[in-house]
Amino acid sequence: KQGGLMLSCAKCTTQFIFRAKLRKEAEKESHQRGWRSDGRENWCPECVPSRCTLNLECFDCRKKDEIRAFDQTDGYAAARLRGWVIEDAAVCSGCAMKRVTVQ
Repeated sequence: KQGGLMLSCAKCTTQFIFRAKLRKEAEKESHQRGWRSDGRENWCPECVPSRCTLNLECFDCRKKDEIRAFDQTDGYAAARLRGWVIEDAAVCSGCAMKRVTVQ
């Protein structure tokens, strides 16, 4: 429970040490820096595999987008970075901008 965390990428064998007082803090920092783990293997930010696909369709204009991600949380974060607004329904960046302009 105490101390840092040393991770080794399962694909490229890159190693990184995260130093913290508690292991939980080190795990949180590794996740913030893009490292992912399935409990058995770890992957660096460059080698993270895509395990899920987030299929989005704009509620207004029906534009479609497909986002590959490690998990659903990463997929939603990537969608927001691409400009998608996801509330009750998904809205693409263009339609979201139109809604803001009209208001």
